[in-house]
Amino acid sequence: MGLKPGASATAPELIDFVRERLAHYKAPRSVEFRSELPRSGIQKVLRRVLHADAIAGAKTTSPGP
Repeated sequence: MGLKPGASATAPELIDFVRERLAHYKAPRSVEFRSELPRSGIQKVLRRVLHADAIAGAKTTSPGP
């Protein structure tokens, strides 16, 4: 699912949109835009790959001691 043709949205706009409709603790703290999702041979989204990417990104962006 994506945006309608000609529409645009930024990460802060999407987060604000969700926060207006959900409890604050259910709203995402960050949003990542991807051109496509990793899929298996039967076209299921590989959530473990997305999770591993998120963990790897968090480790490289978090401040060290």
